[in-house]
Amino acid sequence: TSALMDANTKYVETHKIFQLLEGLLGRLVVEKPDDPVDFLISALQSEVKPHVLLSSTDSEVLAAQAEALARAHDLVLVDGDLVIANIGSSG
Repeated sequence: TSALMDANTKYVETHKIFQLLEGLLGRLVVEKPDDPVDFLISALQSEVKPHVLLSSTDSEVLAAQAEALARAHDLVLVDGDLVIANIGSSG
């Protein structure tokens, strides 16, 4: 049964099952739809994957992790500090 537990754990981690369910439950609680089951079905069918990762360069370690994450998942990495600076300078 240890091998089965390892396989189950690997599956859950590989497919990010806990993160998926946490996100869905968070949306459910915030949006409070009249029909939660229909809402969850629709959310699962139209789940949008992120294409942009907003990061900060406050820490070299966090910046390196963000770069690695962006490369691994084919995301565009955007420096949040620059975004905030540009918003401040455009107003």
